[in-house]
Amino acid sequence: MSSGQQSPSPAVAAAIKQIRIQTGVVKRLVKEVRMYQTESASLLAELEQLKVKQVSSSSASEEAEHRLRKRQEVLRESQMMVPDTERRLSTAKERLDSLLQQHKGLCDSDPVYLEAVEELKKLSGNDEAASADASAGKAAELPQKEAGDC
Repeated sequence: MSSGQQSPSPAVAAAIKQIRIQTGVVKRLVKEVRMYQTESASLLAELEQLKVKQVSSSSASEEAEHRLRKRQEVLRESQMMVPDTERRLSTAKERLDSLLQQHKGLCDSDPVYLEAVEELKKLSGNDEAASADASAGKAAELPQKEAGDC
């Protein structure tokens, strides 16, 4: 450390550490939501292909029917994970926002704090876009919203 820099007080260091951890949690959950949405879309396309293939062949084998049922099961599980992960993401965003508000005057010029603020801004923009999509009647489809890049 150079002579011109002071080390942060223990309170500031602890706050920055909490904010860094919670920002990491939010980023990880954004990636998880995106991964489950992508996986669901991919499985849905694969399932449609299996159905077309099964319909086009005159005699559907037991093995093909079993494969189709298993893919449907995997798709349902993947689709069920999206709302759960979105709920956990919402909780993590609220916790991060609370941490930022709590430590606003203490460390609001720190790069970690600024990164956390930026991450929440990106997510807020995506939440508004997702709300507009849902109000336009797209809520019944597979989740279409894309999370911000991490």
